[in-house]
Amino acid sequence: VTDRAFCTKIVADNLSHESPVGLIMSENLLTIDEQTSAAEAMLIMARHNVRHLPVVNGEDVRGVLTATDLIHRQSNNPIYLINQIHKTNSVYKIAEHAKQLAPTLTGMVSNGYNAREIAYTISSIGRAINVQLIKLSELKYGPPPVKYAWIIAGSLARNDQTAHSDQDNGLILSDDYQENLHEDYFINLSRFVCDGLNQCGYIYCPGEVMSTTKKWRQPLSQWKDYFRQWMLTPKPKALMYASIFFDLRCIYGESSFLTELNDLVKELVNENHMFLNYMAANALQNSPPLGIFRNFVLEKYGSEEKTLDLKKRGVVPITDLARVYALSAGITDINTQERLKACCVVGELSKSGYMDLIDAFEFLSMVRIKHQAKQINHSVEPNNYLPPDELSSLEKRHLKDTFEVIRTYQNALELSYQAGMLR
Repeated sequence: VTDRAFCTKIVADNLSHESPVGLIMSENLLTIDEQTSAAEAMLIMARHNVRHLPVVNGEDVRGVLTATDLIHRQSNNPIYLINQIHKTNSVYKIAEHAKQLAPTLTGMVSNGYNAREIAYTISSIGRAINVQLIKLSELKYGPPPVKYAWIIAGSLARNDQTAHSDQDNGLILSDDYQENLHEDYFINLSRFVCDGLNQCGYIYCPGEVMSTTKKWRQPLSQWKDYFRQWMLTPKPKALMYASIFFDLRCIYGESSFLTELNDLVKELVNENHMFLNYMAANALQNSPPLGIFRNFVLEKYGSEEKTLDLKKRGVVPITDLARVYALSAGITDINTQERLKACCVVGELSKSGYMDLIDAFEFLSMVRIKHQAKQINHSVEPNNYLPPDELSSLEKRHLKDTFEVIRTYQNALELSYQAGMLR
């Protein structure tokens, strides 16, 4: 029971002060072991938007850790930042808070966090910004005329986000939606949120995969039709959309809409195994930048010339591999590392394969994040393009080994799904 419980449950609901305390207590609490690191406790708080964690040793409660305890010990604290975002009542102020994303990332790098912890934290902040913008939109335009689910895609949905990202989102509307009656409301909501995200540094999606595009602001029945089309007639553009929209997370509204859509996807995969062959072929489009003699293959054009594209040629191939394995096994996890782990548990991926790909993903992600942190510290706009000269000889060898691992498992995927004939 916290002081906030008295305010929100007794005062707000006008309950008697003589009511049993059991009426307002929180149940089924998240807890942490007393040996849990402060970093992990911070991530749990950020992920679940809670401010208190009972600390236990077995079944004994040893104390309570609060967000304030952590805030007092750390600067650029993401828990504090997320809480501030949820309290903010204007887009301008949210955008001001969003400026702390960069120092939060660089601070976590300098404090020795691993890539997964950093990506989870940056993603948690991104979700908080999305949710608060939606709430402000509802305050401005009133309650929605029909139920809806705000969905996010891409790295934010996978909890893989770093400092450089655009926005990928959409709306799943109730089938009670009537365009002539309800369209204006959802157009206004979408514009408000997407414009706000752009102000916060999440640039408009170059491919217009946003709720402001009518195609991605549709009733549930239409979304189901999209997936049927993509999976039953897997043309190149359909496969591109499938790769985006198989990584969906509902962060606001009716999550049951997305659950229903995911159930349909499982059915369609079971009915159409050839679709996985096409997805596997699509997953082989981005090969690691390694030549025949293990020399780096650098980008050849534009401002990225003579660099390694750590995202497209490194992180994305592993993400694509994990997606195909997860679809094949009927796994609902979205995060890349969680997908790989779940695939190993059910036997879709060998233990050695799981360990190789997990290590490769963590190493590449960390190299990418450190590169972005270095750019931020030098007041340069962060990107995914790394000049090999920035690496030590040991790092270069490790990076080549990592690319070799990706190439090995891409070859294995090609053989397993006969994907070479479909490329």
